[in-house]
Amino acid sequence: MPQPDRRILISYGLTFALVALAALIRLALTPWLGHDMPFVVFIFPLLVAGFYFGWGPSLLVTAAGAVLGTFFSLGAPDGAPYRTFGVGIFIMLGLFVSIASWMLERSKALAAQANQRATQANLHKDRFLAVLGHELRNPLNGIALGAEILERQSVGNPKHSDLAQMILRQARLMQKLIDDMLEISRIEQGKVKLVCTEVQLQEVIATCVEQQVAAMQKNAQTLQLHLPPAPVVVWGDQPRLIQVLANLLTNASKYSGPHSHIDVLLSQGTQVELVVKDNGRGIAADKLPLLFEPFMQINPASEHAEGGLGLGLPTAKRLAELHGGTLQAFSPGPGQGAAFTLRLPLRGAPLLGPSQA
Repeated sequence: MPQPDRRILISYGLTFALVALAALIRLALTPWLGHDMPFVVFIFPLLVAGFYFGWGPSLLVTAAGAVLGTFFSLGAPDGAPYRTFGVGIFIMLGLFVSIASWMLERSKALAAQANQRATQANLHKDRFLAVLGHELRNPLNGIALGAEILERQSVGNPKHSDLAQMILRQARLMQKLIDDMLEISRIEQGKVKLVCTEVQLQEVIATCVEQQVAAMQKNAQTLQLHLPPAPVVVWGDQPRLIQVLANLLTNASKYSGPHSHIDVLLSQGTQVELVVKDNGRGIAADKLPLLFEPFMQINPASEHAEGGLGLGLPTAKRLAELHGGTLQAFSPGPGQGAAFTLRLPLRGAPLLGPSQA
């Protein structure tokens, strides 16, 4: 035979105690109140039962309060009409509180069910992305390898060489999209663990600039570094910090266009501040909060043309947060460029990210 829930027993027990206490208080006040206000003292236990214990205990208070209030009104000068009016008002109040309590419990249950379904759907999504990513990697690796072999064997045949290079570019692009998709999924699931050491940010910047210089030269873009002479050191995962800054530089280059200018500014105060600033397309004020949402594309047409799932900035922001830092975007408006500010704690400051748990 199933045992009753301990919480239910406690709620009904406390309800009985409140009703008994209210009855004793009313009994103690009888010499002063006489038959007046026989139901007032039961309103407090009714409200407590309805909004803390549930609709069942509130119905119990309604029934008990009606009976006890009637008892305390016996002998009133107005007799039966007085009792009938008082009982009716108290029962109506009790039913209102009970219905409100039931609706509140129902809404909480529906919200919990919706949250559970959303959690399960998100889990299924993450599993699907992981399986899909791993399954797509094998054929893509084969396509990329075949394209490389075809390119080497196409010496003297420009048509075949161009075709092989096109296949190789598209295969690598798809590999990057899959890697980005799996990366944000791992971060969202808390599976990314930082391997932290002392990291000199000037070295991080130099590595990222080296990775990005070819693309910038192709677009005739200029890059200027504003770095302090003294080393700026933080406690972090160097490959992950390189990933964050590389995303910011790639984003600045992609949305600045040919012959644009990009600045990288590094400063140190109570915390480290790294700013990547461009004079490109800019961002409307109402779009700024959407930049760090996964799969959110502010300029869908251009995103489609240049490749990307809208995962670079969300990944960079979450990695910054894992380091106990922040990543924020600012833009005066469309056509006026944008700036992304990465703030990190100084070396020795405790990390706040979940990876340190």
